[in-house]
Amino acid sequence: MGLAVVSDDGGAAWEAELSTSYEVFYREACPVIIRHLLRVHPDRGLIEDAVHEAFIVALRKWAQVREYDVPMAWVRKVARRHLNTVIEQRGNRIEVDLEEAHEQLRVEPSTDLEVEELIIQALQRLPLRQREVMALVFDQYTDREIALELDLQVSTVQQYKSKAHSTLREMGLDDGSRSDRGEKS
Repeated sequence: MGLAVVSDDGGAAWEAELSTSYEVFYREACPVIIRHLLRVHPDRGLIEDAVHEAFIVALRKWAQVREYDVPMAWVRKVARRHLNTVIEQRGNRIEVDLEEAHEQLRVEPSTDLEVEELIIQALQRLPLRQREVMALVFDQYTDREIALELDLQVSTVQQYKSKAHSTLREMGLDDGSRSDRGEKS
């Protein structure tokens, strides 16, 4: 039978602080990451699984991850990669009845929740990479930040945004995603 050795240097206190900081981070970041990924893929179950897998990885590496400039970006990236892997393995394709969706989008939203639902519905009609870019655009990321997050060139991000904006405009949507951060759309 082994005994845990607690040194006088505060090892137990450090472990407790580490655990507490992870719990706080999890409570704050989990719903934000789930909301973000819902803009990329409509299957809430797959998304929740991917996010929880990412948080398990983050827990194992928390001492390192918490030192990152933006730990949430790291967890979101791990979750998105896990989600994309599962989608590819299952061969999932998102099929949307464009006529029905277009009719639904003509109704003016009256609450923030309805606006978010309209954003999700609109993004689901875009190819995956455009959805990933636009989900970050709606979260107010700059082109440079999106490029870093998705391992793309800034020019590639701009191309995806341009195509997504065109598609959304063709559907009669004002996507409202342009930021005032001095970037071209």
